[in-house]
Amino acid sequence: KQFKLRPSATKHWDIEAFSPSKINLFLRIIGKRPDGYHDLGSLFQAISLGDDLKVSKLAEDAPDEFSCNMPGVPTDDSNLVI
Repeated sequence: KQFKLRPSATKHWDIEAFSPSKINLFLRIIGKRPDGYHDLGSLFQAISLGDDLKVSKLAEDAPDEFSCNMPGVPTDDSNLVI
């Protein structure tokens, strides 16, 4: 399995997962929905490249934290991960 869920020593949950990359073989906009988003048609192939994701639960009152070891990736609120 590529997904593991395990309790940590501090009783919080840690998640480690591999998120595979994909190559879009085609992507078509089928139509626009009433909510402003678009319906899409797509065919893609997963490949062996990807990202290792590690998530830890923080204390209830702690601010969100994000770190990345790739230069140029924003680690502030402009990143959609947060």
